Parts: sequence; C-alpha cells; structure tokens
Amino acid sequence: NSADNNGKFANGEVTWSKKVAKGETWKVTFKVKVNNDVDGKEIKNIARTSDGVLDIDTNPTNNPTPKKPIKDVVDNKGTTINGKAVKPGDILTYTVSYTNTTGEDRDVTIKDKIPEYTTYVENSADNNGKYTNGEVVWTKRVAKGETWTVTFKVKVNEETYGKEIKNIARTSDGVLDIDTNPTTNPVPPTTPKTPLPKTGNEATNGIYAGVATLLAGLGLALRRKRKDEE
Repeated sequence: NSADNNGKFANGEVTWSKKVAKGETWKVTFKVKVNNDVDGKEIKNIARTSDGVLDIDTNPTNNPTPKKPIKDVVDNKGTTINGKAVKPGDILTYTVSYTNTTGEDRDVTIKDKIPEYTTYVENSADNNGKYTNGEVVWTKRVAKGETWTVTFKVKVNEETYGKEIKNIARTSDGVLDIDTNPTTNPVPPTTPKTPLPKTGNEATNGIYAGVATLLAGLGLALRRKRKDEE
C-alpha cells in the first residue's frame, strides 16, 4: 500500500490514472525494499507516461548495491579446503576478495582476526597487510568495479585435536561494513593405538604352544630324575 494517489499494484507493476489539468504537474510515488540477496546487482527503474498524445519513458534511475566479500581457505596448491579436515602443523592460506560495486572509487579497509588454534606466519600477508594484536589489516583505494583480493597464512598449532578452526573477515568501504562468509576446518581428535584382538586360530595356537612348552618341561624333568636314579 505504498503507492499514493490511488496507485494500483498488479503483476509487478504500479499504475496510476488521473485527469490532469492544462499546465498541471502531477507527481506520484511508491516504495520498494531491496532484497537481502541483491549481492552487488544494480537496481534500475524506469516509468512510462501516456497522455493520449504520446507514450514517453522517463529517465532511468540507477542504484548500485554492495556485493558480499568472499572468504576462502586454500592449501599450498591453491585448492580450496573450506570445510575439510586439517591437522597440527598444516599451513592454511586465507583469501578475502572485495568487489567495489558502490559506483565510485572507495577507500577500503579489510580486517581479519587470526583464528583460534592457529599462529600467524610471519610476513605472510600480501598487499602490505599489517599484522598487530592478533589481526591483519589492509587498506587501499579501490576503483569503481575493481576486485581486490588479499591473502595471509597461519599454521595449525601443535597438539590441537578435536577442535574447529573458524575464520571470518570484515570489509569497510565508507558505505557499509560487511562480514564475509565464514570458513571452517575441523581438526579430528586423536585415536589411541590399541593392539588388534587375536583371532580364534591365534588364541588356539597360543594355548597349544603353552601346553607343548609345559609338557616339554615335564619331560626334561623326568629324564633328569631317571638319570639321577641310575
């Protein structure tokens, strides 16, 4: 019901009608809400007027929208391992990609906290990323339409078992502060090594061997006794 002047909404379109006097200006309005999944798409709108003489389109309007930055974690070959198990001592490379869809150049800041159960690999942040107080920070003037990707590395701490390594970054471009998608890497728990159970044949063979040893010992004792008696 946001359309004023008795505007009617049907089939994705708002329609108004009115008898407009000579020299009169008639203005109508309506409202829309931007969808949560717009993700960098440009919102365009145009209207058409019909007065019985001409059908004329208005000028178009354009509104850029922010694109959600993308977070990933890759191995030393550059293959994504998001959601896959890792182990103590593994090196994980995190990437953050920001695309400027604001419609103009922007001063962008990317911040990424080192995830728990890992240690930052010294000097691994590219693009002049600065590591301090457990966080890597990058800044850059990003041109309209440009995609900027930054990376850094961490090492999974030793003796880390049964944990989940999570990471998320945040971008700020002067319009919005947006969190990336999270990445996760489980570290499986240790499994204690236990001796394999003996099979039925192995157990039976063990009993026979024990009996044979016992009989052999008794036989040796008897022979010694008979020799003594002689």
